[in-house]
Amino acid sequence: MDYREMRGELGMKRSMRFAAVMMAAVMTVGTASTAMAAEWKHDSKGWWWQNDDGSYPAASWQWLDGNHDGVAECYYFDQTGYMLSNTETPDGYQVNADGAWVVNGAVQTKAVAVSGQTKAQAADDYSGTYVDTWSDGTVATHVIVYNPADKTLTDTRTVGGSTYVDNYRYYGAAWNGYTLFELVSDDEKDALYFSAPGVMETGYSSIHRQ
Repeated sequence: MDYREMRGELGMKRSMRFAAVMMAAVMTVGTASTAMAAEWKHDSKGWWWQNDDGSYPAASWQWLDGNHDGVAECYYFDQTGYMLSNTETPDGYQVNADGAWVVNGAVQTKAVAVSGQTKAQAADDYSGTYVDTWSDGTVATHVIVYNPADKTLTDTRTVGGSTYVDNYRYYGAAWNGYTLFELVSDDEKDALYFSAPGVMETGYSSIHRQ
């Protein structure tokens, strides 16, 4: 098989993998469409946080990552569940106009797990070697290097004696809870999915980091 044939077959495999995982994500959306997502809610009285089970915090502090960036701020909710803002809380702490706890004007934060993930995105749950055996017996070896500073992946992939290098950027959490990295390319559409630390999903099987 020459280079062009190998590249064409690899592209077909990647397209099939992308389509399979996307199909799985769509099916997950369909089966989980009735589930509620934790999020901020607002009405004429103010803001409150609704948990994914429909409940809400009241008369308590809560660390919340409303924009799912892996960094949470701390908010106080009164006895009726509404967030306090631009005031002093009953236990003597200050919250700013956005409701976030501040000390000397500085918002207090902490790293938390990104929605659907086991760790904050800054953690390296991806780097390592993954070996994928295709249905025809072809072995594809992926050497993943994750850069937490800009949330990008470099995938050095060896297939049938040929090596390819692709770059991916963090996209977010897919509907099925997988962490999704999309291919940085204007010509091709592809993505890498991780269902857990060191576990890559191909759409056909789960590949564990060696």
